[in-house]
Amino acid sequence: MSTVFDRMTPEQRLIAINVDFTHHKEFAKLSGVACVGNNIFTNDLPTAGTNGRDVMYNPEFVMRQSRKQLRFVVAHESLHKALRHCTEYEETCKREPKASNIAMDYVVNSL
Repeated sequence: MSTVFDRMTPEQRLIAINVDFTHHKEFAKLSGVACVGNNIFTNDLPTAGTNGRDVMYNPEFVMRQSRKQLRFVVAHESLHKALRHCTEYEETCKREPKASNIAMDYVVNSL
C-alpha cells in the first residue's frame, strides 16, 4: 500500500521530515539546526553529508529510505552541524579524513 510519503519527491520528503521534527518533543530541539543551510541534491556521494551548513543528499538514497530511516539521516547530519564538527575540526578532517569521519560518526550515533 502506497503512502503519501512514498509519492513525495526527495525535496518534499526532506520538508516532511523537518515538519516531523517540529512535532516531536525530543527532535524539536534539532528542528532549527535542520533548517539551517540548503539541502543540495547530488550524485557525487552515495548517501548524505554536510559541510557544517548545507547538507548534500544523493536523491536516489533519499528515495530508498523509509520515513523513519530518513528521520535518522536528517538527525544524524543535523547533529554534525549542531556539534560544529565541520568547523571546529576542519584541520583534523583535512589531515585525517577517514579517521575523523569515523570518530565524528561514532559521537553522533551514540547520541
